[in-house]
Amino acid sequence: MKKKFRWTIRNRMLFAFIAFIIFALVFYLIFEERRTKLGKQNNIFSKVIIPSYDYLKEYYNLINYSVLITKNIVAYTEINKDVSNNKELLYLSKLNNDVIPSVEDTLVKLSNSWNDTLHGKLVSIINITHKLLQKESNIISKIGNSPDSTLLADLKNQIFDNEDIDIIANNTLRKINAIKTVFVKQRANGVKTITGVIAGTKKIIVILIIFVLFAVLVTSYYTYRSIIVPIKRLSAIIEDMSVGRYPDKNVKAPNDEVGDMIIALNKLVINLKQTAKFAIAVGEKDFDRIDFKPLSEEDELGKAIVRMKENLKKAEEEEMLRKEEEKQRRWISEGLAKFAELLRQNNDDLVKLADNIVFELVHYVGAEMGALYLYKDDDKENPVLELISAYAYDRKKYINKTIILGEGLVGTCALEKEKIYLTDIPEDYVNIQSGLGEAKPRSVLLVPLKLNEEIYGVMELASFEELPWYKIEFIEKVSESIAATLYAVNMNEKTKTLLEQSQQLTEELTTQGEEMRQNMEELEATQEEMEHQKTEMERILKAIRKAVLYAEFDNNGILRNVSKRLISLLGLKDDNVISYSLKDFVDEDYFEILERVQMGNVVEKEITINDIDFVYTFSPVMDDNGELKKIIAIAERKS
Repeated sequence: MKKKFRWTIRNRMLFAFIAFIIFALVFYLIFEERRTKLGKQNNIFSKVIIPSYDYLKEYYNLINYSVLITKNIVAYTEINKDVSNNKELLYLSKLNNDVIPSVEDTLVKLSNSWNDTLHGKLVSIINITHKLLQKESNIISKIGNSPDSTLLADLKNQIFDNEDIDIIANNTLRKINAIKTVFVKQRANGVKTITGVIAGTKKIIVILIIFVLFAVLVTSYYTYRSIIVPIKRLSAIIEDMSVGRYPDKNVKAPNDEVGDMIIALNKLVINLKQTAKFAIAVGEKDFDRIDFKPLSEEDELGKAIVRMKENLKKAEEEEMLRKEEEKQRRWISEGLAKFAELLRQNNDDLVKLADNIVFELVHYVGAEMGALYLYKDDDKENPVLELISAYAYDRKKYINKTIILGEGLVGTCALEKEKIYLTDIPEDYVNIQSGLGEAKPRSVLLVPLKLNEEIYGVMELASFEELPWYKIEFIEKVSESIAATLYAVNMNEKTKTLLEQSQQLTEELTTQGEEMRQNMEELEATQEEMEHQKTEMERILKAIRKAVLYAEFDNNGILRNVSKRLISLLGLKDDNVISYSLKDFVDEDYFEILERVQMGNVVEKEITINDIDFVYTFSPVMDDNGELKKIIAIAERKS
């Protein structure tokens, strides 16, 4: 099907562009024709007429000037015979030989563009000029040879009286003026032609400007009606939309690009209204009321609205989850506070405390059965877990049960010190391991009661429902408090036992103290008697030392003390007694006697002093460690 033609803005602009191109082309052709004509005339005027006139004028002036200088030189020579210092002579030579020939060459070149008549006249003028210049040259050469009065008179006659040079010069200048007159007329005609072309061009430009202004006005009015007015209406609608006002009806659209914009705007209004309804529903947290989808993959607003819905929905769910978690945390905190108060009560009666713990814990977590096993290590080699409290279906169960550490789930929980949570319960589990009755629970939780990695028991709970995470977390936390309480109760019992033993020991120590006091009194009396005897003994020893031959050596056999009688008998001096040793008394048997005495033996030795025979007894004195402290030697006269 053939596409229907639309008078769109693009087509309008294309039409205006083509019209503008045609107009510009016509304008260019007219202007180019005028410019070519004007350029051609201007080229003749500027390159032929004006230069030809100017150079003819200059040529005229140079010839006239040359004749004038020649006359001046002749007049000057008549007055002043010396012409060597006449500068006009040099200038005339340069003028006739350089300047005038240069101008003639230029005029010859320009004459190539003249007509044949003018060209012939110029050649004739140049020939006449050459004759004139030759005459002037002859006159100047005669003056340069130091002319006499006769010659000067003749030259003066040629120039001033016969006027030969003036006749030739005037004839030349008249012909030059005739040619100049021709170029003056041509210049005037050229200026007139150029002025006419310019005036015609101005008229054409004015007409074209008027036409362009008319076209612009028509185009502006049409553009205003077909583009500006719809765009203003479109702008007003968009401005209303910017403050949240939407048109009730679709705007009528023309059959052009502005119409396409209005159609797109109508679609946008519909979509924004739909988006607004969806946003209201999302704001009311009714996320499923409107099934909103982005218009396309590039619909950033639509995708943003959908993301907002998803984020708000997610935030709502997270808020509900947070509230639920907050509720669960509050439940945990309230439970911990409740059991903290419970554990402060009846902590002097372990059984009653265990009953309260199991009963309250079963009810608080919504379990059906519960049991508390206490860790017993009376037999260090074989510790066990003893069931001290059990509840099922709101009734206390009187069950006597002892589990070896590592036996079953309870023993394993205590041994590994880790919680055990079961949801897949075997058919025979309760009968074999839990000891909580005949009913089969859906979930079983065993939590070790430990404090600082020390085990104090196991808490077992069973429920017909699976326990949520926060209840398991609560049971684990409260188990730590229970373990701490059990530890405190055990410590109280041990402290009580130790206190009773301490009281019994105190009574025994009191009895023993009385006996010890009496013994101390007797011991003090004995010590006083021993001190008295020691004093008496020292007096006796002192008297013996004076009365007998007595000597005292250290553990190396060096003499340290000796009685006066022995000093006198040996003839020793008091000031060098310490220089003597056991060797001076028993020279031959010194090492044998010293060795035996050091071994703790009493040694007797006969010694003759001043022809008197004595029997020396060497007795060792030991310290508390059994080491030889000193040697005492007592001598008595042999009978």
